[in-house]
Amino acid sequence: MKILAVDDERLGLEILVETIKEAEPEAEIVSFRSPIKALEYARENDFYIAFLDIQMPKMTGIELAQSIKIVKPGAHIVFATGYDEYMGAAFNLHANGYVQKPVTAEKVKAEIEAIKLLNGPEKESIKSSNGLKFQCFGNFECFFNDTPVHFKYDKTKEVLAYIVSRRGALCSNAEIMLNVWDDDADHESYLRGIRKDMVDTFNGLGLTDVLVVQRGKIGVNSSKVQCDFYDFMAGNAVAINSYQGEFMSQYSWSEITNAELDSERYQHY
Repeated sequence: MKILAVDDERLGLEILVETIKEAEPEAEIVSFRSPIKALEYARENDFYIAFLDIQMPKMTGIELAQSIKIVKPGAHIVFATGYDEYMGAAFNLHANGYVQKPVTAEKVKAEIEAIKLLNGPEKESIKSSNGLKFQCFGNFECFFNDTPVHFKYDKTKEVLAYIVSRRGALCSNAEIMLNVWDDDADHESYLRGIRKDMVDTFNGLGLTDVLVVQRGKIGVNSSKVQCDFYDFMAGNAVAINSYQGEFMSQYSWSEITNAELDSERYQHY
C-alpha cells in the first residue's frame, strides 16, 4: 500500500510519517512538505491514501485535496490537522477521514482500517451477487432484485444516496446533517429514525452486511453492492460509457462529485 503524507512543517511531517509507519508497517510512504510538489507527484503516480495537513502556505490542504480528487478521483483523503473549523469543508469535499492533532498511531490505524473495510485493498471492480444495486447516474435509485427499495421515510433514500456517494467512508451524523439538510435546525432525532429505517429495511431483505453502523457513524460496505458509480471509479469501461453527465441529479449536494466525474470521464477520451 502506498500512502502520501503532506505537511509543510518539518517536525509535523516527521511525526506524521513515523505515526503512519507505526500504524501500517508494510506501507510505502511518500512524503512532501510542499503541497505543489505533492500534487505533481499525484498526477503521475498512484497511491491509496493521502494524509494531508490543512493549514499550509500557497496551497491549503483543502485546495490540495480538491486538486488530487480531479487527477486521482479514486484516492482516499484523510486530513490530519490541529484545527477543527475546517471540518465542514472536509465533509463537503467527501474526505474519508479527519484526524485532529496530536496524531497518534491508534487514530491513523482506525482511519486506515475503516477505509480498507469499506473499500477493499486498492482499486477493484465491484461485484455483487446479493441482488442489491445502486444506480447513481441520472437520478439515484436503490434496487433489490431489480425492484426499487421503498423506505418508511422519504428522507431515508436521500441519506442512503449520500453515504453511497462517499464510496465506503464512514459518515458521521454531523457530516450527514451538514450536507443533506439545507438549514440550521437540529435533525438529530429525525436522523436516528432514518438510520433505523435504513437498517431495518435492509435487514428485512436479508442484507445484513451492507451497512457498517457505529455509534454516531454509518457507511456502506462497498464490496457488498453493485453500483455504476463504484464501477466507474474502478475504471470499468461499461460504467464509464454509461455516465452521461448526471450523478444523483435530484440532490443539489451531488454537484461536486458530478464535476469530478466529468473531469475523470474527459481523461478517458
